[in-house]
Amino acid sequence: MREILGRLLLLIGAPLLLWGLVEGAATLAGVEPLGASPDYVSLADHRACQFGWREAEWRCNPADVDTRGRKLLVTLGGSSVFGFPLRKGLPLARPLRYLLQEAEPEGWKVASRGFPCKDTSFVRQCACELFEAEPSVLVIYAGHNDFANWWPQRTRLRIWLEENAWIYDVERWLAGSRGYTLLARAFSLGIGGGTSIPDPELALAARRQVLEKFSDNISQVIERAGRQGARVMLVTVASNLYEFPVRRADWETGPEQLVSQRRSLAGWAEHFERGVALQRQGRHSEALTAFKQARDADPQGRAPSALNERIREIAARYPNAHLVDFELQLEREAGSEGIGCNFFGTAEYCDQFHPNARAQRLIGRAVFEEMRRLGLVP
Repeated sequence: MREILGRLLLLIGAPLLLWGLVEGAATLAGVEPLGASPDYVSLADHRACQFGWREAEWRCNPADVDTRGRKLLVTLGGSSVFGFPLRKGLPLARPLRYLLQEAEPEGWKVASRGFPCKDTSFVRQCACELFEAEPSVLVIYAGHNDFANWWPQRTRLRIWLEENAWIYDVERWLAGSRGYTLLARAFSLGIGGGTSIPDPELALAARRQVLEKFSDNISQVIERAGRQGARVMLVTVASNLYEFPVRRADWETGPEQLVSQRRSLAGWAEHFERGVALQRQGRHSEALTAFKQARDADPQGRAPSALNERIREIAARYPNAHLVDFELQLEREAGSEGIGCNFFGTAEYCDQFHPNARAQRLIGRAVFEEMRRLGLVP
């Protein structure tokens, strides 16, 4: 018995003693805890927004959905579904709710389960919780955050950490100690990796990894929905092509200024400037292609063209999945106008991919028309 107790004391006491020595050394060295740094707090808060551990369990609690005998439609995704600017923008659920109520009064309950920062791993987890509420239709508009959260470096690690996001919580707790801070600096510890774009071959490999995870997440949702007799509306995503990162008013000098700050943007600038020239010549379809190539060369959080190609493939694979090709419809709607702050901004702001009220209504109408084509509404 004494031998067992001795081993236990050694097993527990030795690490504690070692940690105490490290903490004491860090204190004597005047090391400030990492957790006290505003930069670290900002990073940790953003990671919590992206990867909150078991967050779907309470955000997507089926008990919170009271259908009162109506059919249930749920919108899923990130801040583009939630509505942007946050707490001010139009959520995707609202125009859908208006259209369904007009077509079939008291026939549908529309629930929004899109949240800022969330990618398709959260969408998968959220949908699995909500299946207990027996939804009839799931609308998924997602993909930008898969690339913003996981691409371009250490992609597999980032994905694994999201599936085990309790590690982020432990790391944040440890960051309050001087000992951990000392070790983190000594061994260059950092969970998640950097954001600079690696060489093209590595960036392409990382993109394939993101698409694999995206496909797996969405396929799991569709397969589970199929077993319950639910339909899934897969909406292709769109982004600001013509005015990000350079606004139309700065087309003349903006690309050159950005390249002078980052030489790696030379390839992006070549496509973007060609798009500007073609747009001014009235060759609008060619300009659209050039602006897409610019986006793919330097996404800055925007999903590349390959994502929508993958969405179309997935929708064709499952009988209960239905494609709503919003990207194509937006291109037709924009025409010679181009796709810029007119669909992804207002007089106050312009950003890379959050639909404004005009674009949000177009998405809602596109989903509604597909539901009507399928006979889900009169």
